[in-house]
Amino acid sequence: MQTLEPPASVAARFAAEGWGKKGPGFVRDIRAAGLDGWESAPAKMPLLPGAPAHPLTEADVAPFRLAGSLEAVFVDGRFNPALSHLKGAPRSLFTPLSAAVEKPTELLETHLARHAGDEGAVALNSAFFTDGAVLDLEPLLEVAEPIHLLHLSTGVEPASHHLRHLIVAGSRSAATVVESYVGLGAAPTLTTAVTELLAGDGAHIRHATLQRETLHGEHHGKLALRVGRGAVVTETALGVGASRSERTLDARLEAEGAEAQLDALLLATAGQDMSFPTFVDHAAPHTTSRQLVKAVLDGKAHGSFVGNVLVRANATKTSAEQTNRNLLLSDGARMDTTPQLEIHTDDVKCSHGSTVGQLSADALFFLRSRGIGVEPAKLLLTQAFAHEVIERASPVLRPTLESLLTQWFACRKVPGVHD
Repeated sequence: MQTLEPPASVAARFAAEGWGKKGPGFVRDIRAAGLDGWESAPAKMPLLPGAPAHPLTEADVAPFRLAGSLEAVFVDGRFNPALSHLKGAPRSLFTPLSAAVEKPTELLETHLARHAGDEGAVALNSAFFTDGAVLDLEPLLEVAEPIHLLHLSTGVEPASHHLRHLIVAGSRSAATVVESYVGLGAAPTLTTAVTELLAGDGAHIRHATLQRETLHGEHHGKLALRVGRGAVVTETALGVGASRSERTLDARLEAEGAEAQLDALLLATAGQDMSFPTFVDHAAPHTTSRQLVKAVLDGKAHGSFVGNVLVRANATKTSAEQTNRNLLLSDGARMDTTPQLEIHTDDVKCSHGSTVGQLSADALFFLRSRGIGVEPAKLLLTQAFAHEVIERASPVLRPTLESLLTQWFACRKVPGVHD
C-alpha cells in the first residue's frame, strides 16, 4: 500500500480534526480511550487519510446484494439510506450508529465499546469510527429475513473507513446477520471493522462475515461475542480479499448452556497475508464451543491461525473442540498454525488439532485417469476440502460461498490480478 500516514501522525490528526469532541460525553470517552490504546500499542499500522463517501449507483451495488434480505448499505464508511432495503423491518431493529449517538439510549451507553477491548485496530476504530449499525432484537423477536450489513469501499482515492456495529439480541430472540466488506476501486484503502454481539438467554443468532476487499486494501476486524444462558451463536467467516487482513474472533461463554460454533474459510494467493486469531473463554460450566478453521493458500500467500481456548476453574462439564486444517496449492505458500488449550479444571472434554498438507497425488491421478483436466481436478478436490465449512453455514449463504470459492480458484493465477 502507498500514501499511508506514518503512525506518529495519528494523534496529531485526532486533535486537528476534533475527534475528541465528536459525540456525547460517553462517545468522547470511547474515542479518548481508543487513542490512548493506540499510542500504548507495541506495534502500529499506518493510517490512510479520511475521505468523503463517493456516489454509487444501483448497478454498482446489485452484484453484492443478498436476495431476500433486510439490507443496510454503507459506502466509504457511511450509511446510505437510498441504497438500503429496510422496508418491513421490525420497529427499532436497525439504527445507524451515526444517528444513535445523537440520541443515545441506555442500551447504547451500556454496551458500545464495552466488550471488544482496546488493542491495535480496535483502538484505532474506537478513536475514529464514523458509522455502523445498532441492531436491537427485542426479547422473543424472530426475524425471518437475513439482515445484511453491506459495506462498499469505492477506492476512488486513498482512504480509511472505520465501522462499528453493536448487536444486542434479547432473550429467546433469533436472527441471521451477515456482514459483507467489498472493495471496488484501485486506490489503497484501510478498513477497520469492530462488531460487539451480545446474545441474551436462549437467543439463537447466526452471524457471518464475508471479507472481499481489493488487493489494494487492508482489512482489520474483530468480532466480540458474549453468549448468555442457553444461547447459541454460530459464526461463519470467509476471507478472500485484501493484501493484508486480520480477523480476530473473541467469544466468551458467560452462563450455563451457552454454545458457540465458529467456522472460517480463508482463501489467499500471490503475496496475500491473512491472519485469523481466535480466543474462546469458557467462563461457566456446561458450555460448548466448536471451532473449524480451514485455509487454502496458493502462490506465495501466507496464512496464520492462533487459536486459544480458556477453560476457567469453575467451568466443569465444558466441551471444546478446535480444528485447523490447511491446504497448500503451491510450494511457495506458507501456513503458521498454533492451537492452544488452557484448562483449569477437571471433568471436561477438550481437543485440538491442526494439519498442513497438499492435494493428494493419488486423488489427482484418479480424476485425471477419468478424463478430467488438471485444473478442474484441483478445483473438485479444493471444493471437497472446503465443503465442511460451507455446509455448516446458514443456508442463505451457501450459494454465495460456493460461488466465491469457484471465482477465487479461477482467478488465483490470472496475470496482473494476483501477481
